[in-house]
Amino acid sequence: MHTLPKNIIMQQEEYITGRVDQDFNWYDKKASLYRNLHIYSRIMVIFISASITVLTVVEFQYKNVLIAILSSFIVIITGVTELMKFKEQWFEYRTTAEIIKSEKLFFLTNTEPYNAADNFNLFVKNYELIVKGENKNWKNYISAKS
Repeated sequence: MHTLPKNIIMQQEEYITGRVDQDFNWYDKKASLYRNLHIYSRIMVIFISASITVLTVVEFQYKNVLIAILSSFIVIITGVTELMKFKEQWFEYRTTAEIIKSEKLFFLTNTEPYNAADNFNLFVKNYELIVKGENKNWKNYISAKS
């Protein structure tokens, strides 16, 4: 077996902080962003819909124009929300972040399957499969939007 010089091999702490922790933070932030986008877009649709209901009983000069504009906002917000899949992205990123957190916890506590002698290599293999799966999901998501 070919052995690499020690300074070339990525050490356990470096891998966890430079790869796992950074990835977790990215997925966690993206999950929060998409959660907020989903919730805010839903709140806006509810608020605008309720406003239109009230405007239908009030008489003023540009009532029909305002109702048309507000109605178009509902269509735009709903369309963008559906196109960007805020809720689905939120769930996907949150799920991936939680899987990363759980896998790291199993590794750091030597919990099965990481209670064997070669636990770091197994952790890296499993972790990279998680990331590879997420990348595949992202590629499918992008392909579906095109």
